[in-house]
Amino acid sequence: MRLSLVAKQTGVGIQTIVQNLSVRGYKIENSPNAKLNYEQIKIVAESFGAYYLLDDKISTINSKNELESENFQEFVNLGVHYSLHIGCINT
Repeated sequence: MRLSLVAKQTGVGIQTIVQNLSVRGYKIENSPNAKLNYEQIKIVAESFGAYYLLDDKISTINSKNELESENFQEFVNLGVHYSLHIGCINT
């Protein structure tokens, strides 16, 4: 998630977030386009009481996993149908 988005959602300035993370040993670029990983987002959420950031991130991860599962299942089904089709031609 980009730093500018995190700052906007928490209502805290970019510089404040950068300083908060640097105190905890994370060096990030002081740029609105800098990307924060999940651990950094978790620290910001806990520091500023913005736990909804974690909910948003988790729901995004879950949605992505569900989509990947559905795509994989469609791929498996396609393979089964193809195998059945080839089996019918070979017999």
